[in-house]
Amino acid sequence: MKRTAFLLLCIASSTAQAYEEDVSISCGGLKPSYQEARTFTCGVNLSYGFTDWFALNAVYLNEGHPENHHRDGFAIQPSFYKDFNKWRVQLSTGPYYSMDTTHRLDGTVLNDKHLGLLSSLVLKWHPSQRNWYVGVGYNNVWMPNRLHSNSILLLAGTDIQRDVKNDNDGDVSKKQVGLWIGPGNTTNPGTKVTNGGQLEFAFPFNDLFSYSIAALYEGNTTLTNRKGVMAQAWYNEKFKNWTISAGAGPYLEHDSLRDNGATGILAVASVRATYKLTYRTNIGLNFNRVISFYHKDADMFMLGIQRAF
Repeated sequence: MKRTAFLLLCIASSTAQAYEEDVSISCGGLKPSYQEARTFTCGVNLSYGFTDWFALNAVYLNEGHPENHHRDGFAIQPSFYKDFNKWRVQLSTGPYYSMDTTHRLDGTVLNDKHLGLLSSLVLKWHPSQRNWYVGVGYNNVWMPNRLHSNSILLLAGTDIQRDVKNDNDGDVSKKQVGLWIGPGNTTNPGTKVTNGGQLEFAFPFNDLFSYSIAALYEGNTTLTNRKGVMAQAWYNEKFKNWTISAGAGPYLEHDSLRDNGATGILAVASVRATYKLTYRTNIGLNFNRVISFYHKDADMFMLGIQRAF
């Protein structure tokens, strides 16, 4: 009992301090294994610091277009870092859930999903006393019995110094209704780009986490015609008037083009950036990846507006 109380006290004392959060975008060149061709890669990283040497990263990575591959996915990385004046060295590694659009030998399209490992080494430099930084990085993707990759990256980002005494800035109590509209398409080549949208109700849990329920319409891509209801949990990074969010959750959908109308439970992972236009209104950009589990994944890029109530 005493050990449990001591552990809870340590956790409480560590979360009571103001450790950095971090948002960055990285781009660079990628070299796949057993291929000579190189391709372009980009990623988005959200990081939350638990101590002055340990953080947890949430990563979206797009590995570009190696021959007969288009792979991207999401990773969670425990991360260790050390500061040297204006420099930071950061080493991270963790599970990477990838979705690879490729072709079988008979030419049919395969949305190949596998769990691998994403390892990263980053050197960051703050050129001034401000929070913004630039840096260089290295990514290694290890995927069992699948394509591996190595990439060299340039990155830019910002530290967010959180003061827990002021976590409640008046936005935590706000529920929101949002409307998002934009083009979408299945990741299979040759299908039609179509317009879709979602009507979303979001509810705060605390300053960092929220959850939402939304009606989603993906549109008719000639390969799928899905619509349904999804629930997502969200992690939110706030920086002045901007909020960068990552969310994921189950999706109860009906596809009128599959098996004469089939219903199933899929998954949706999202990355979102919103700007606080007024005290009650946000505008933003949202990316949805619909994970189908039957080789008909879809991407949606939507503009939207949120209104607090």
